Amino acid sequence: MRLGDGTEVPLGDPLPLGPQAAVGVAGAADIAAGPYDSCVRLSTDFVDCWGDNREGQLGNGTTTDSDMPVAVTGLL
Repeated sequence: MRLGDGTEVPLGDPLPLGPQAAVGVAGAADIAAGPYDSCVRLSTDFVDCWGDNREGQLGNGTTTDSDMPVAVTGLL
């Protein structure tokens, strides 16, 4: 899983990191982490995602992977 901090360094042990550890993410309310991508719902109800995006799962209108949070578009 990518950490959202701009790196892809494999880690063997869990880190004591909360949603605030992702670069550019402030005011995180919830986080959902999968094996290849992660998303965070902000306190403003906007959503940012990062990781594998080959099928457009980051929701930003591209299929470009991102190791930094990108805004999900089209949410009301």
